[in-house]
Amino acid sequence: MTYATKSPALCFFAMAFAVALLTTAIPASAMDGDPSNQVPHWISESSFNSMNAYDLYQVDRAQRLGKRIVIEGYTASESRNLVDEALNTGTVATRSSFSE
Repeated sequence: MTYATKSPALCFFAMAFAVALLTTAIPASAMDGDPSNQVPHWISESSFNSMNAYDLYQVDRAQRLGKRIVIEGYTASESRNLVDEALNTGTVATRSSFSE
């Protein structure tokens, strides 16, 4: 009986079973979970003005990872500066629109 429990075939099947358990333990959402995919490419000015610090951080992080995010009425570079200013001061700064 000792030889049967130490056979190479049993070791192989035990390893295959352990690998199968480990691969199913990692959820699929954890493998492709990029937080920058949840940030929209275009944000309205009213949505930006109502963002909390966590949302601003997510927008800033997505911009740093190379995602182009535009806030309504601003260019991409102005949007980056606006997000940086809002994170540094803790408030969202708005500019006057061109129609005024």
